[in-house]
Amino acid sequence: MAGGDIDKEKIVENSVSPIFANALTNDGIVGDDNDYFRVKAPAVTVTGRGEVGYPKARTIDFTPAVRLLAIHSNHDCNYFGKCNKQS
Repeated sequence: MAGGDIDKEKIVENSVSPIFANALTNDGIVGDDNDYFRVKAPAVTVTGRGEVGYPKARTIDFTPAVRLLAIHSNHDCNYFGKCNKQS
């Protein structure tokens, strides 16, 4: 699933359902949504813009924004976090 447009009026801070974008700063969090989430954890997000191809394990339910790709998985998503380390 690819992220999409987010209704900016629904963005709040410090809720239980984060909105993730392609940003690598702040763990990709651009805000929160109290109403709902689009992806059930566990999942992996992969950036589709900027630093293209950067994987991140997600252990909480969330909503992807813009071109962030999200893949729900029943496997150990933390494996992908090891791919982020630079040698």
